[in-house]
Amino acid sequence: MSKDPTEPTAPNVKSSPPSEDKESTVPSFEQTLKHTLEQTEHVEEIGFEDLPTEVEEIPSSAMTPPNHIESPDNETSAGLSTQNSDDEIASDESLEWGRLHPYSLLINLLPQMGRTIQNAWPLLLFIVVGSNDGTSHIIDSIFVLLFVGLSVLRTFIHFLTLRYSMQDDKLIVKMGLIFKQARTLDPERIQNIEITQNLLHKYFDLVELRIETAGDASTKGLLSALSHEDAQALKQALQRSKRSTSMADIVETPPIKTQSWSELILFGFSKRTVGTILILSAILSEATTIVDPKEAQAIANAMNLTLFTGFVAVSFSMAWLWSALQAILRFHRLEVRIAQEEISIESGLITRRSIEIPRHKIQIIEWFEPWLRRQMGYGSIYLETAALGLADGQLRKAEGVIPMVSRDEMPDILELIAPRTSREILNMQTHSPHKLARLPISTGYIFPYLLAMAFVGWSIQPTNIVFGILAVLGLLIVVGLTELDFRKQMWAITNTAILSRVGYLNRRTWILDRQKIQNVYYEQGPVLQVLGLARVVVDVAGSAIDLPLVAVEEAQAILEHIREEWLAA
Repeated sequence: MSKDPTEPTAPNVKSSPPSEDKESTVPSFEQTLKHTLEQTEHVEEIGFEDLPTEVEEIPSSAMTPPNHIESPDNETSAGLSTQNSDDEIASDESLEWGRLHPYSLLINLLPQMGRTIQNAWPLLLFIVVGSNDGTSHIIDSIFVLLFVGLSVLRTFIHFLTLRYSMQDDKLIVKMGLIFKQARTLDPERIQNIEITQNLLHKYFDLVELRIETAGDASTKGLLSALSHEDAQALKQALQRSKRSTSMADIVETPPIKTQSWSELILFGFSKRTVGTILILSAILSEATTIVDPKEAQAIANAMNLTLFTGFVAVSFSMAWLWSALQAILRFHRLEVRIAQEEISIESGLITRRSIEIPRHKIQIIEWFEPWLRRQMGYGSIYLETAALGLADGQLRKAEGVIPMVSRDEMPDILELIAPRTSREILNMQTHSPHKLARLPISTGYIFPYLLAMAFVGWSIQPTNIVFGILAVLGLLIVVGLTELDFRKQMWAITNTAILSRVGYLNRRTWILDRQKIQNVYYEQGPVLQVLGLARVVVDVAGSAIDLPLVAVEEAQAILEHIREEWLAA
């Protein structure tokens, strides 16, 4: 591919050939299952509903150990970026170093002050609630000035000392004045590269470049204020170091998916709102404790079914409106592009977020269908890599999100994202959970039912007859949801992927790339041991999925099948 002479370049950029993936042929899962079942107990016909619930002892030499298998190629995912002293990296004279934009002093000041307050909030709280005499005011003012000055100093040091450069196809980031640090990031270890732009960035026409590696969220905030040209040059340098796909190819690719305003509003309306309702209920309960006791008693006496229904309706309306606003702020003008090796997702109203995910780094694809969204004919796609990014101060695992995808579009988009995996898994015969799994499934609905009945009895205080009718109706709903949940659960295993689907009200379907598996085991609690069931857990870097409950023999067959694949690799 010829290089545009006008294309910006990062300092000391060198290219390296792309890596190739290897495939291996392993026995099918059905063959392994049959072989394992014949070893444990003789059956005339293999049927997942009639599997034995007891298993013979398996010698420890047969597998490692029978309920826990680790990949022989397993490597620690965290700490993929290395930290070196200055003498381990080429001298400054031999490299061309990039720096932050001068406006980073303003852009980084508020976040730096926030981090300072977070680390020293007990002292600040003591200053605020301390004595109010004149001398104390002077001392308090001095302390506040010290905190502000410390934030300014840290921001200034960050701007003066942070430098970055490309050396031997690796990114080197150096920072620090008293405690110096030099980090080396291998492009092959990068999970995704993200460009964000908040209001201050937009005002100064700058961006923040975030480079996320497996299990590492500490790159956030390092390259916090770069010009568009410098950020794109560094991103292209990192991508050229490991792949042939250029950013021009991604930008020129037409978007395969966009979102309308109506779809975003429906996405917000179909989000889970139970948590918001509980918070509003707790606020109302707390408010009644601080008002006059007579007024609180009058409110309690006036609470009837009509007033309670109105309160729930208002609470749901507020929760839906808030969710719709959040959806618009996050996914406004969403554009999804898929190139040969990259998936690009760009969205955001106030803070614009653009992320490029290498397709070979995707380890889990999740198809999420809450009940209300499912009735509209939609679901959401979440793409998860090994990176642990930060969003709104919280760890996020899913790096790429397509909020509203119709059920008819889902297979086509899935095939564009993971063509080999999707073709096999979508055409694969699926298996159901063991018939005794209904009992553990029901516990997920019984506890919310008990909480709801307790809340109804405390809030509206119905008569015994009304309460009994509500209790019976609730039990019927629990039984119905349990059966629907059981019938919709499924799992499948191919040579390239593992599929697992659970849930009815909030149905989740996971497709996991088998090349990303790091650990597989099964677990049994006291109830599962009595029932002769096991839950198979498949670990990847920074995440895991559970298969529906199966008999212990099936769980051992799954572990044996994956173990044979690792031995054949």
